[in-house]
Amino acid sequence: MLAKWHITITDLEGNVIPDATVYVVNEANGGMPSLYADRDGTVDIGNPVSADNTGFCSFHVVGGAYAITARKGGFERTWRYVGIGTAQEYDVGALGNAVGWDEVVDSVTDLPTGVAAGYRVVVLDTDDGRAGVYEWSGTSWLGPIYITGSEGLPGIPNTLTIGTVEEGPEAGASITGQSPNQVLNLVLPLADLTPELQQLREDAVQAAADAADSESAAAGSATNAQGSADAAAASAGNAATSEANASASAASAATSESNAASSESAAENAATVATEQAGLAVGASTSASGSAAAAFSSEQNAAQSETNAAQSETNAASSETAAAESEANALLSEQNAATSESNAADSAADALASELSAAADALIAAAAVREGYGIKLYYSEGVPAGGWFADRYVAADSMQSLLYAEIVDGYEGAELGVTMLVNGQAVYGPVWAEYGTPLVLDGLEISVGEGDAVDFVLTPTPDAVRRVIVKTQGRLV
Repeated sequence: MLAKWHITITDLEGNVIPDATVYVVNEANGGMPSLYADRDGTVDIGNPVSADNTGFCSFHVVGGAYAITARKGGFERTWRYVGIGTAQEYDVGALGNAVGWDEVVDSVTDLPTGVAAGYRVVVLDTDDGRAGVYEWSGTSWLGPIYITGSEGLPGIPNTLTIGTVEEGPEAGASITGQSPNQVLNLVLPLADLTPELQQLREDAVQAAADAADSESAAAGSATNAQGSADAAAASAGNAATSEANASASAASAATSESNAASSESAAENAATVATEQAGLAVGASTSASGSAAAAFSSEQNAAQSETNAAQSETNAASSETAAAESEANALLSEQNAATSESNAADSAADALASELSAAADALIAAAAVREGYGIKLYYSEGVPAGGWFADRYVAADSMQSLLYAEIVDGYEGAELGVTMLVNGQAVYGPVWAEYGTPLVLDGLEISVGEGDAVDFVLTPTPDAVRRVIVKTQGRLV
């Protein structure tokens, strides 16, 4: 005995929508239940069903909570968590009498025989995880009248990772953090370690050693980099010192030239004085000779100063030459390094161009024989349950072999049920994708013919899924 649901399809302004297609999806498991034209469930009318030209739609279905979606052209309207069941046919007092029973069995296959009309049996599992009451009419079992609800949505799974593993005199454990991300820390007596825990300990010690090695290697790299920087600074300092030495040598040469000029001037003055003294007094020859000797000595000093100045200039020229050679060598090294880098970049660019060309050729070749269908949805308040067209008229025959479904934006623990329909008939599903784990199913064989319509029925966790992608891929046949 099944409950009946009926409605006249209208838009939000109350305008009747005739001939709409109506999809019925179980909120608990994402499946599309069988719909019937009669209360006993003997005339299957398929799922989805069509409203008539007055917008009226009705069907009988096994009791449960359903997402019901009506669609026509650009119109779409969804009713969530519609409760349908025979319990609605009873008053509260009568319902108490209705769910009385004479016997309890585990499953529908255990229903007894040879009982009188009106005999009631509680079946603990009516094939969908719920308990219900069946009543013998005298010719058949009627029911179930459910007395328990369907299984709720799964909670957010907890992730427990191993934190510290330490040795201690007594075993101990502690959990830190908040669900769904927590850390288990262990204290283990060394003597009592099992082989598995000993291996875990060794792995932890090795991981710590690897981390220390990585830190040491990083420190060594930093030291080498600092050494390279120091060497570069030293080279720059040496160049500056060479230039300073050259400048000092030039200054010394200038000073020597000045001293030589002063010595020559002093010698000329001494010679003049000696001549004047000789002319004024012949008897002072001894003094004149002494003056001449002093003049000669001054000339010798001047000559030596000129020699010193020439040597200083030579030294200065040598220093400047050495500095120029150092700068030239440094410039040549930089040019060689730049050339090497340019050559390497050219080679890498050539290799990348070759790879991209090959990949493009492969994609073009693959696209020529591939065919796929898909939908992308975004609802800021949560994607509703229901059906969406991917293609109203398929252009060519294909065999779809891959199905991909992903919750792109949603909450932790959110799930998405996907059922693929061809010409309004379910051909695959429901299958489920979890938030953070895209669903990829390959090796399928779903036939889609030219002129067929392809759509997808989605059953998301209510208000927890905002953006989804669902698509299939296959080959032309």
